[in-house]
Amino acid sequence: MRLNGGLRAGPLDPVVAAKGQAKKAAGAEAQGDSSAGNPVAGPLADGQGEQAKPSSGSELKRNKDGWVRGDRNGDDMVSDIEKRLSEAVRPAKKEFSKLDKNKDDKLTGDELPDHLKDRDENGDGIVTRGEMRRKAREGISFQDLFKGFDQNGDGVLEAGEAKRFKRFRKMDADGDGKVSEAEFVAFREMRAAIRQFKDYDQDGDKVLTAGELPADQLAAADGDQDGKVTREEWLAFRQSPAPVQQELPAEPEAIPEEVAPPPAPVEAPAVEGGAESATTVPDANTTEEFGVPAF
Repeated sequence: MRLNGGLRAGPLDPVVAAKGQAKKAAGAEAQGDSSAGNPVAGPLADGQGEQAKPSSGSELKRNKDGWVRGDRNGDDMVSDIEKRLSEAVRPAKKEFSKLDKNKDDKLTGDELPDHLKDRDENGDGIVTRGEMRRKAREGISFQDLFKGFDQNGDGVLEAGEAKRFKRFRKMDADGDGKVSEAEFVAFREMRAAIRQFKDYDQDGDKVLTAGELPADQLAAADGDQDGKVTREEWLAFRQSPAPVQQELPAEPEAIPEEVAPPPAPVEAPAVEGGAESATTVPDANTTEEFGVPAF
């Protein structure tokens, strides 16, 4: 063979060749042991990004914490609803980070372009990261997420379907070791309301006041009407059912008055002497003055 310097080398020494083959075999064995000890399910011990077990015929990457990217509940799969959620939220997250020049987790002033001003939920002139995320995920309900997490379709989430839920026990309101759809939705709605409260409480005084809430929401959520909304009042307001507008009963149709038939003609009393008069009393449809039918 030809070396880099252009000289030809003779046949390789058998001893050198044997050593090289042994070294290569040892390296391959070590690599095999390392991959064999690397778990497929659950977070990786070293926390490095790795290829996850193929799901639905495609290889999924893991994040730095060892979870499959896009897998929200830790079952090592990405359901259709999880994919939709990632596709909706990820671009909004990137745009927010790019616009947030001072890295204070809110867009204000020149940081807030016109096309994002509708993300400002409470009208305080600020768009927080939470407001940006909530707008991005519109159309994806907690009920949708539950169905995506419930891979076996049995109507409950068990531990294997909720590995990433740090608050699984709190979700499980009745303590039966499973999370029903109602438990899941109630817990997630409560957490969403708490995050929303923190987003709105810009001065961090743990109450919402004028300027942090529109006037109509402030009045509706302020249970004791002291001009401030505490977190408990906000949670009660958010969890209370929307008022049902009752339809007013329809007005009954007017019943037409029955028109009484005209009275029958009354014969005049007999004239003294036995003779009867041919004169009769005029009926209700005749005017006495003119002796003609009334119009």
